[in-house]
Amino acid sequence: MASPWPAQSGYVDGFPVGNKGEDMQLTLDNASNASAVFIKVYDLERHVNVRYAFVQAHDKLVVDQLSNGKYEIRYQNIDLGPGKNGCADRRAKQAAS
Repeated sequence: MASPWPAQSGYVDGFPVGNKGEDMQLTLDNASNASAVFIKVYDLERHVNVRYAFVQAHDKLVVDQLSNGKYEIRYQNIDLGPGKNGCADRRAKQAAS
């Protein structure tokens, strides 16, 4: 079964890219993490997610062309090990406990 996650770090297809501008950039640094992560860049003033990214384990991603504002980074570790399907397996394990 193919993974629902991208093969490399980047924006996740199918999600909007909001708050476009030339004012800011963020570096999403996952270099010290052995798990890939799904990241949402959340606009604290508008109360909405404006970017959705996937960052591979031990990798970094620059979110650029972002308008000035206050943002919060929300993330979820994803287990992409053999025979695993990311977040769904983690939820199933938690439900079974």
